[in-house]
Amino acid sequence: MKIIVRKDPPPLDTQDYDWRAVVHPYQHGDRIGWGRTQKRAIADLLDQLGLEPSTAVEVKDESGD
Repeated sequence: MKIIVRKDPPPLDTQDYDWRAVVHPYQHGDRIGWGRTQKRAIADLLDQLGLEPSTAVEVKDESGD
């Protein structure tokens, strides 16, 4: 499974949504994982998909940093 991550902090008083993770290819309406870190966003996405945190994933960071 390929997961795309991106750091794009919204103008909020929390860092809980700084990172987002989606399954590639993303389609409108698909699940989005959110987190303070890349790792937490991926874990949130896997949890939403009903997958174990140990699930093997290929990660691509599209933050542009």
